[in-house]
Amino acid sequence: MGAELLVVAPVAVATVWCFSSGAAAVRRRAAEIAELPVTWRRVHVAPDAEGCPGIELLVPGAGSSSSLGDLRARDIGGGTVTVEVLGLVGPGGPAGAADRAVPTGRYPLGEVSEQVDTAAGPAWRRTAWTESVVVTDLHLDHAGWAFVVRLRSGCQHDEVLASAERMLASWRWVEPAASQRAAG
Repeated sequence: MGAELLVVAPVAVATVWCFSSGAAAVRRRAAEIAELPVTWRRVHVAPDAEGCPGIELLVPGAGSSSSLGDLRARDIGGGTVTVEVLGLVGPGGPAGAADRAVPTGRYPLGEVSEQVDTAAGPAWRRTAWTESVVVTDLHLDHAGWAFVVRLRSGCQHDEVLASAERMLASWRWVEPAASQRAAG
């Protein structure tokens, strides 16, 4: 029991900090990061031929893109942010966002899950800790499609989270044309 308390207590303290005072700190840090000399660019990803909605959002870095593949592994504050389409929600595809965010129990230092509101719509966030990495998955569904925004970092998780918050605040869905929806 004593060893369990040694593991649970630090995780509980980190969790309370992340989700209480951490939220205000993330907002402050997002404002600070917005003022840093990082080039943010608007990326437009068109809907695909199968009817998957596209997205438009701000990402750090230079250049231009028109595919989700370019939204992977962006170096932000010592970590990465990945945006992925998982497929159509339902039989033969991924489960709904709330079910995908349920803690798995595979992380020895703990994991927490909560519902959050974003510019992309309601989402479910699961954060898990290992000895060297913090991983936050933000699961959301839109128009029947499953998406995940994954943040992976070390000790600078607040910086990565603040940058991801800026990306999410700029998120806009690009709906497929009626002909694409009918074909998909």
